[in-house]
Amino acid sequence: MPRRRWWLALTSIWVLGTLADRLWLQLDQRLPAWDQADYLNSAVDHGRALGLLPAGGWQGWDALLDLSPKIPPLASLVNGTVMAIAGDSADQASWALALWQALLLLVVGCWGRQLLGPGFGLLAASLTTLSPALAALRVDFTLDLPLAATATLALWLLGRWEAPDTEGGRWSQAIAAALAVAAAVLVKQSALLVLLAPCLWAALQGLRQRGRRLQVLVALATVLGLCLPWLRHNWITTIGGTNRAVLEAATTEGDPDPFSLASLLWYPRLLPQQLGWISLSLGLLGGSLAALQRWRQPPQSPRQSPGQTSLVLPSGWAWLIGCTLSGWLITTLSPNKDPRYLAPVLPLLVLLLAGGWWQLFVSARRRWGTPLGGGLLGIGLMAAGVSTTVGQSQAIESHEGAPIGAITAAIRRQAQDAPVTVVVVPTSKDLNQHSFTHAGRRNGGRIVGRETGKQRREHALILRQASWLLLATGDQGTKRKASRRLGAQVRSDPRFALAASWPWSEGRQLELWQRRAQAPPRNASTPASSAWPRALKRGPAALPQFLTRSVPSTSSMATSSTRSGFRPGLKPASAASPTTTKPSGAWPCWRCCRTAPSRPTAGSAASRGSTPPTPGRRPTARWCCWPAGIPGDPMPWRPRRRPGQPRSSASPCLRPSPISPEPSAADPRACAEASARCRSPLKR
Repeated sequence: MPRRRWWLALTSIWVLGTLADRLWLQLDQRLPAWDQADYLNSAVDHGRALGLLPAGGWQGWDALLDLSPKIPPLASLVNGTVMAIAGDSADQASWALALWQALLLLVVGCWGRQLLGPGFGLLAASLTTLSPALAALRVDFTLDLPLAATATLALWLLGRWEAPDTEGGRWSQAIAAALAVAAAVLVKQSALLVLLAPCLWAALQGLRQRGRRLQVLVALATVLGLCLPWLRHNWITTIGGTNRAVLEAATTEGDPDPFSLASLLWYPRLLPQQLGWISLSLGLLGGSLAALQRWRQPPQSPRQSPGQTSLVLPSGWAWLIGCTLSGWLITTLSPNKDPRYLAPVLPLLVLLLAGGWWQLFVSARRRWGTPLGGGLLGIGLMAAGVSTTVGQSQAIESHEGAPIGAITAAIRRQAQDAPVTVVVVPTSKDLNQHSFTHAGRRNGGRIVGRETGKQRREHALILRQASWLLLATGDQGTKRKASRRLGAQVRSDPRFALAASWPWSEGRQLELWQRRAQAPPRNASTPASSAWPRALKRGPAALPQFLTRSVPSTSSMATSSTRSGFRPGLKPASAASPTTTKPSGAWPCWRCCRTAPSRPTAGSAASRGSTPPTPGRRPTARWCCWPAGIPGDPMPWRPRRRPGQPRSSASPCLRPSPISPEPSAADPRACAEASARCRSPLKR
């Protein structure tokens, strides 16, 4: 087949699949769910950070990396760029998925062409388009399709470099494979489940060959150089997010033990639905026929006895089978199970099944001729396409979801371009904080939703601080009684008024409540509170600049934090009342700098029980791990006391410092060294 005709045929496969996807999106009226809306918001964030979308602008590399604390930013950067051209609605943003699908078809087609020729490449691309699971991912705005495309690209390029010296081992192949591996990891770190074993195998094989050792080292440096900047910036949030998404989610959802038989069979039992019964059955039939013919093949060497088959697979197939098995096995060993997590392995399985289809076509062509063999192949593809189309049509939701667009439009008419935060109390698939934020930020909007109020201790802070709340009558999509209690408190609170209401599903109503103009003003935190989180990025090196400040005593901080409702922080003392400085801010794992205990002085400070700093006394510093703050907790910094325990010994912050000798305030280095010697975390 001429090269130009081959590229034209591959492009036609992509165009037909994309047209079917756009028709499906036009008929489906569902709103993006939790994960889909979250990825849409991430794409909007990155598009604004690049200055491509309204209400955004370039703020530097650190600000860009801040937008991807748990998941790498590459897919969001690409999706945000596409949204700047196509639009920022869910359907318009899905054009980015069409580009990822084009990349996947390109890789599968070229890989198949490398294995058995141009016709096999087109067959593999067709089966990829007709796969039910991959067809569903093309209209589902998640990272699974970008991950499948980039991981397949990395495995193909890595296999080309790993091939024998006559075909692989070139510098260009090594650099291309390294860039593809880095791209897959920067789409989502779970790409390592599929890439880790093949990369280790290829690296070990390369290190055994003198001509490829330097290529392995340069490729490794390239991958690390591209991935480490993001990981270094977000490593702690990445670890925490991975622990929550993998370990905690597996426990919550009741997934089977990774080493149990149920875990090993968890993904194979889904293959008929993910690959299609027709594709799977014909592929297995053709694969069995190929194995039988190879078994009956006459011996190719004098040492091979009659009836004995050779274990050597055709060129490229051993690499494909090894990547498929390792990807499936490591994904199975992951504690958290979900059908979408097998997406990077599906293109590899499609290539293997395409091999069985191709064997059936070759056998039919030999027996009945090319026209009849091609006709039978076309009938099989049409049957697979009809099966996938029927399945996709049954998943269409024609009814509209929650009226989020009307709600955000009403808020924008009143708030104009001012930033607005709405407390979203109801939580459901079509109405949640992520879908509300996506609708509120369209076309340069600055309306965001926040899900809170699920615990009673949060209610006081919400009623005191919130300006907008979205409530629902009836079932609010959650079984927590605290959410319904919060709704009753808002409806009976004179500080709030009902702005508007909209009909929802199942006879329910959505109510938008707004704080009255004559209501008492909200308590706003001071701008100085943001200095502490920024300083924490520098670690202990940031300690001296705060040690030299005049600070309130520990008791004063405890008293003021009780009144303000914030966690203790530091603020330059006021000249008028140095002992009643109200600290503000929230910063984890930090021990306040405090003055050493001294005698109480007369006046209001003594009557309140606080101890102001005495002239000549030198400040000391200690470290502790503050517990995570809970909104509405009047004293979140204080550890719990056991019954009968003296109050003075409940918190190490209220005990005299064991630092001896006390460092001088004029010697910041000594303060930092002393603080490093006495780290003693609080025990809750």
